[in-house]
Amino acid sequence: MRIETLKNPGAYSGSQSLRAKVARAISFAEVISRGRETPAPTAVSLAAFLADAASKCPGYEAPTPTLPDTQAVVENEQVLTLGSNTYTFTIVDGEITDIAVAPV
Repeated sequence: MRIETLKNPGAYSGSQSLRAKVARAISFAEVISRGRETPAPTAVSLAAFLADAASKCPGYEAPTPTLPDTQAVVENEQVLTLGSNTYTFTIVDGEITDIAVAPV
């Protein structure tokens, strides 16, 4: 990874050094993951570290996930209308235990 591909972290003491070190770490992760079906464990650990560090930085905003039109995140007792039916989901401990279907 080239340092220029990372955003500039701002103007503070050590910012460009940090940017260079992160670029080197990502380059290492790319090299050890090359040719593998899944990223190397070290690359996964680096990604988790960087995500954790970002989440602890003041001003961090988590990305808003976007789902395809064919998917939805549902909560307990939420009603979705699809076509000519409504679907009410019962969720217990993170699992759908019942789906009630009714015509619109």
